[in-house]
Amino acid sequence: MKNKIIKEFTVFFILAFIISNVTAQTKYWDYPIKPGMEEWTEFTSSDEMVNACQIPNMYLETIPTDVLLDICLRYPMLLDVHFSNNLQEGIELILTSFNGLTELFKRPDGALTIYNQYLKETPCEVNTKKNNNTFKMLYLELLLSRKTVIDKLNFNQKDKLLEQSNIKLNIKKSLNHS
Repeated sequence: MKNKIIKEFTVFFILAFIISNVTAQTKYWDYPIKPGMEEWTEFTSSDEMVNACQIPNMYLETIPTDVLLDICLRYPMLLDVHFSNNLQEGIELILTSFNGLTELFKRPDGALTIYNQYLKETPCEVNTKKNNNTFKMLYLELLLSRKTVIDKLNFNQKDKLLEQSNIKLNIKKSLNHS
């Protein structure tokens, strides 16, 4: 009886330790070098910046999809989307160079995660410091506009996405006219 209790306690302790370590790794992972850091200024090419921002494989395999999306939306090189001929080309270039987005699109729940996050967002004024999500909304819309994402949504989700996109567009228009 005593051995059984000790074994159960040991198994519980080991599982709790493993779960807390995985949670800590995925919850707190951040880009080790970002714009504004001294190390960032030492880079001499955009390739060095891109390489420094890759998510280590051990994290890619354990990060929940919603956390991965958040990490992707904080990708330091995401502004590069604006340096292409158009935004679609820009997001495609980032997709080919950033392993986080590549992983996000490989996941079976990637499209649904992007969709759900977009539905939660509300446009706000560009000059508002609190909860300024203008770029976040743009990047979510760019990700949602990919055919591979749209194809993974069912009819009702597509219908709701269209409805919500129109609502958000009208909010953006009203904010721009204020």
